[in-house]
Amino acid sequence: MRSKEEAMDYRYFPEPDLVPIVIDSEWLARIRASLPELPQARRLHYVAELGIPAYDAGLLTGTIQIATLFEQSAAVCGNPKAASNWIMGEILRRMNRQDGESLEPGISGEQLGAIIRMVEQGDITQASGKKLLEAILGMAEDPVILMDRMNLRVQRDENTVFEAVAKVIEQNPQALADWRAGKGKAVGFLMGQAMGFLKGRADPGQVKLALDAILKDMQSL
Repeated sequence: MRSKEEAMDYRYFPEPDLVPIVIDSEWLARIRASLPELPQARRLHYVAELGIPAYDAGLLTGTIQIATLFEQSAAVCGNPKAASNWIMGEILRRMNRQDGESLEPGISGEQLGAIIRMVEQGDITQASGKKLLEAILGMAEDPVILMDRMNLRVQRDENTVFEAVAKVIEQNPQALADWRAGKGKAVGFLMGQAMGFLKGRADPGQVKLALDAILKDMQSL
């Protein structure tokens, strides 16, 4: 490390208390093998093998805790892109405070992955998933148990959905009149009202089918 120690002008001389150190190749190999996957390697892996955009991969590998959260949640839900989207949109926003202080994620990879999986499977809506995420932060709680306790599971009973849609149409005669007059926005309004009536716990596809079926029957009246 002392490239000038032979130059007499600088009067360098070996430090007698520092003995020469020889790095053993086997010891060096063991140290390398014990290191975790480094950020650059992780980014390349996320982009090439998991289909994550390069910008997202850079943020996901910003800290070891976020990278671990991503990998664990992706393994649980089986959808790396969905896990990335939830972390980018929900977790990092909560962690990065305006004062620059970085907070803890407040959720484990297993918990986040379970929430994402329930959304992907249609057990809960996207909005309910966000509510569940807010409720579970900082808690060692099973997301499935908490989902049922919060009554967030999607309502799939066909009769309940049809009754709710029929009730909404009955309560909004002006929207029905607009629909009869050919105003397409009326359907979207009724759809939103029905989802609100069911407190966001209905499958939008099922609500739309019920709405279309009821309106079709009304065309002949």
